[in-house]
Amino acid sequence: MIQYFFEQINAIEIAESTTVWLKTVIRNENQKPGEINYIFCDDEYLLQINRDYLQHDYYTDIITFDYVKGKTISGDIFVSLPRFSDNAST
Repeated sequence: MIQYFFEQINAIEIAESTTVWLKTVIRNENQKPGEINYIFCDDEYLLQINRDYLQHDYYTDIITFDYVKGKTISGDIFVSLPRFSDNAST
């Protein structure tokens, strides 16, 4: 199951076709989709994740936690939308 969450940021619309595409990509790699969580957040939220779990004290646009078991793709993907947007424009 692919789920989308929003922390300290306004929710954005995620098209159903996005989920279908993600599952297709995983299956095309001969893998199986498991529990995949996209957590969209602001810079400060992701900075705290970076500090707490990775002991890094700097901003970043994405942090992933891999929970893959065998051929089942699972994980948490944290995305700072403001940082992602800034990085895309430079």
